[in-house]
Amino acid sequence: MHIAILEDEYILAQHTQDLLQNAQHTAEIFTSGKALLKALQRQTFDMLVLDWNVPDLSGIRVLQHVREELNSAIPVLFLTSRQFEQEIVYALTCGADDYCAKPLRENEFMARIAALGRRAYKNDGQNTSLQKLTGYTFNRLDNTVQWTSQGNHQVAKLSEKEFNLALFLFENTGRSLSRKRLMTHIWGRDDDACSRTLDVHISQIRIKLDLSATSRLLRLKAIHGFGYRIISAESSSDEFRTSTPL
Repeated sequence: MHIAILEDEYILAQHTQDLLQNAQHTAEIFTSGKALLKALQRQTFDMLVLDWNVPDLSGIRVLQHVREELNSAIPVLFLTSRQFEQEIVYALTCGADDYCAKPLRENEFMARIAALGRRAYKNDGQNTSLQKLTGYTFNRLDNTVQWTSQGNHQVAKLSEKEFNLALFLFENTGRSLSRKRLMTHIWGRDDDACSRTLDVHISQIRIKLDLSATSRLLRLKAIHGFGYRIISAESSSDEFRTSTPL
């Protein structure tokens, strides 16, 4: 999972990030509530770990914004020194999914992260060879993808990296994924050479899976200076009409 950590205590933030990364997650640290909300406008996370007392915008305010303004059901776990019963009840009432009190107890924290992830993403289909996503069927056994376009059955054979990258993009259809996240998830690094490799793979996926700017079903769109996302052709047209002056 890709997890955002809202924590202004440097040592604790780094320790929490290390724990999550050692468990094969990716994690980004934010030291203020406003910084996290700004990031949520451009990218997506699979889970939020929030401290209550942080600069400029409290963890509770961030949670309320995520639930009420963004209307997001993203799993949220509080990791905070506030542990009076009424405070815990208030956080849960505001939409938190779980609560851990400081000081950090590593085993308990990681167990809660795992349990929350299982509850939130129990139907992710990772244990099946066939996965159907947005009209496309991904076959893990032979790295093929099948779909129907204008009444015609289409099949594309992908390389292993192309398949994994395409699957990850499709699993996050409609969500903006940063270049760094894509590179780290697929290649385990985010250097310049990997960045060029990502662009080549994106180009091949667009061609092989019919995801160009003129495709009628889905389109693989570049987000300037950030990354990529897959959107429906209809959404792309609406986006164009909205941004085009009358």
